[in-house]
Amino acid sequence: MKDPILQSIGLAVGYKDRTVVSGMDFSLFRGEVVSLLGPNGSGKSTALRTLLGLQPSLDGVVLLDGAPLEAYSPLKRARIVGAALSDRPRPWGITALELVEQGRFSRERDEERCVRAMEDMGAMELAGRQLTELSDGELQRVHVARALAQDPSLLILDEPTSFLDQPRRVEVLRRLRRLAAERDISVLLSLHDLDLALSQSDRCILIVDGVISVGSPEDLVLRGAFGDAYGQPRDWDPLERPEPDYPDTSITVELSCPDHLSYWVLRGLRRGGFALGSSSCRLIVSVDDGDILFRVDNEGTVSEHGRLDSVIDVLSGDRESSRCPR
Repeated sequence: MKDPILQSIGLAVGYKDRTVVSGMDFSLFRGEVVSLLGPNGSGKSTALRTLLGLQPSLDGVVLLDGAPLEAYSPLKRARIVGAALSDRPRPWGITALELVEQGRFSRERDEERCVRAMEDMGAMELAGRQLTELSDGELQRVHVARALAQDPSLLILDEPTSFLDQPRRVEVLRRLRRLAAERDISVLLSLHDLDLALSQSDRCILIVDGVISVGSPEDLVLRGAFGDAYGQPRDWDPLERPEPDYPDTSITVELSCPDHLSYWVLRGLRRGGFALGSSSCRLIVSVDDGDILFRVDNEGTVSEHGRLDSVIDVLSGDRESSRCPR
């Protein structure tokens, strides 16, 4: 398994007189987009500032590329992490491209990379405009491009879509997903748009009442985690939400599942690289006293799980050992 680019161990964040979130245990890996979700005031921005080293933690450890965050000088940290937070400066007298060029402060000057960063965010038409002329949404894209110009391994973004209309929000997230895959970078971003997070995230970190839940979007829905935060039922079926971009696959699994859960189970399987079809590998989903049970039967080898993510891990391991038929 790949080593995490960022790891949070027992992290507690907040202020001297108040803990906002505690027990934050998770890892971020290259090539994935992870959304940080939660109601207003749940601590998303506080958590991001702490992970960036801009605010001291109350407890726990943050490891950046395997080393404690405090071991990095600001310059070395900037060579690994690019960030665009909610306070987006709009200095007078400079153009959008000049702001993006400031992202190269930790590296050699390279205008070509800055231009590419603006193209990556669909912001090249803004290059020559003064920052004071830009809308809030345009300024957002320019600040994300500035973070990309650092050539980071990890990109941390606080509400990068908050001032955009829905089509532009989807476009920005799809651009970030493509960049994560093509350049093998990790993207952690806070979002208020639950629909967007569910369709465009590889995993989600959900903060509710100071506690986090981590998993794929489908796994968190099936566990009822979003119901606690947003009042959504477990069988909530978003018929009009944009679908994720699934990987191509020839790996098949037979599925037996209650109808009201089938949408999310199938979506999770497809995200993991599996399709439905005739197969010696079977997944049986049942509900017992409100709890969901996943039973995997692969050529007589049976295992039971309480989470869809665990099922995907088992099936992926069987796929690597050629036990799942192609």
